Amino acid sequence: MTLILTDFNIKFKLFDNIMLREDIPDYPLKKGAIGTIVEFLKPGVYEVDFSDNQGQTYAMCSVHDHQLIAVPDSVIEFLETIEENDRESTIDMLVNKSSK
Repeated sequence: MTLILTDFNIKFKLFDNIMLREDIPDYPLKKGAIGTIVEFLKPGVYEVDFSDNQGQTYAMCSVHDHQLIAVPDSVIEFLETIEENDRESTIDMLVNKSSK
């Protein structure tokens, strides 16, 4: 059977940058972790690759769309330039704003 992408209610696209809204306890993933969607698994569920600054994958897992926020490159670049305390408060603001 061939799966046609139009069968999905697609909220995110392949290779979109995402941010986690919450911790994923089974993996070393905390709220605010940045990843890339690498596969559509089923409606509302995506395989996401989480890599370090050198491109090495440190986690890959399936994540539901309600656990994700789409983030543009400019936000990722900004988060990389600020101090850890400011980064955490900025992530909290992004997560809270996106849930409204």
